[in-house]
Amino acid sequence: MPARAAARILIGIVLYLCFGTVMFFAAFALLRGGIATDLPWLHAIQVNLYHGGIRNIWQNQPGCVAFDEQLLYRPKDGACVFKNAEFDTVLNFSRNMRVSKPLASSRAGIAVVGDSFAMGWGVNDNETFSALLQERLGRPVHNLAVSSYGTVRELIALERSGLLATIDTVVIQYSENDIDENLNFKPSSDAEKREKFGQVTSRGKTSLSEQLPFLYAGYRYALKVPFGGIKSLWKVKPPLDFASHYRPLMAAIRQHESLKDKRVIVFCINGQDKGFKNFPSGPDAELAYVRFVDLGIGLENHFPLDDHLTPRGHRFVADRLAEIITSP
Repeated sequence: MPARAAARILIGIVLYLCFGTVMFFAAFALLRGGIATDLPWLHAIQVNLYHGGIRNIWQNQPGCVAFDEQLLYRPKDGACVFKNAEFDTVLNFSRNMRVSKPLASSRAGIAVVGDSFAMGWGVNDNETFSALLQERLGRPVHNLAVSSYGTVRELIALERSGLLATIDTVVIQYSENDIDENLNFKPSSDAEKREKFGQVTSRGKTSLSEQLPFLYAGYRYALKVPFGGIKSLWKVKPPLDFASHYRPLMAAIRQHESLKDKRVIVFCINGQDKGFKNFPSGPDAELAYVRFVDLGIGLENHFPLDDHLTPRGHRFVADRLAEIITSP
């Protein structure tokens, strides 16, 4: 009997390894073919592979960015093709801003700053919440957001834009990864910046030997997925604490005296499972011109794999911001 039980266990392990291997290669092949699936096991493997190294990063594309002595990189004027498994888009930039339909209006404009979420990673020019907000309000909305910028670089870009005399509202889209830049941004030598820019935009094809560690890690994860699903039933990921983010964010805003006569609206997008448990709501206690708002962006507004906002998500954000901006 013990020998028979051991044989059954061994057969079960072999079958599980075989099935896990099939699932891994199926998920990998579908992802390489631009197909995202919502089947739980396959989806979990695809998410791991996608964020582990398969995903194209906007600022890594030499055709999308140019070197900048102060900001490290900036959007390159013109069209930039950017695609991943869940989208195939063309981003157009002019004077470091995402292009939208021209609007002839004498009304004061709105500047939007932020990172990839506000820039419109995953959507076309007319689908960004900035472009939609301009349609809804009939006021010029300037999209200055750039992927991977923190608040410090976002506001430097705003100062350099020449728009401050023509706007009365600044919308700041905040993300939890902004804190590193807000705490540690400091000038570096031109040589250091150019070296880092070269690293950011390097797109050399990796050899098979360089891909093997990534594929092996993905395969190991594929075998763990069912056990991870069981574990997640009783282990809930705690929400992020905004307390440590608040001071660096406000310090970045204080650096710009030009914002004092503007209406500054701050909202947060972190992705599907990274909400702040104590994000403020309402006017700031220290800077009266700053207002925090929680837009209540749900999971249904994000790409399942990529985690950025879908066109539907951008429409939702535009609708909510339009309500806030038009309120007294």
